[in-house]
Amino acid sequence: MDKRLEGKVSLITGGSRGLGKAMAIAFAKQGAKAVAITYVTMRNQQEKPAKKLRVTVVPLT
Repeated sequence: MDKRLEGKVSLITGGSRGLGKAMAIAFAKQGAKAVAITYVTMRNQQEKPAKKLRVTVVPLT
């Protein structure tokens, strides 16, 4: 696959599910370091990230 975004960083909001998650995966496949930001609630806290993704949870206050 073409790595057109190699060395680039993408910042994606709403990255835990839906379009945001799909965009984060697509950017990563193109070589970008995809940074996905999401607001964690009780509802989406139980969702599992894709196994191929490296996930770091950082609390924001």
